[in-house]
Amino acid sequence: MRGFVNRLEHVVKHAEDIMQDDFEGDPEIARLDREADDNRWKAVRSSPKNVA
Repeated sequence: MRGFVNRLEHVVKHAEDIMQDDFEGDPEIARLDREADDNRWKAVRSSPKNVA
């Protein structure tokens, strides 16, 4: 399961790199969006279900 989560994280990071300029017009929205994504990944990584 940990391997899957690591691969999924890589795919999501790649997608984030591609869509980086989506909120170019509003840096505040872009910052909040990045923070929300970071918080979601922290929750996934710290979940007891993420233990192999």
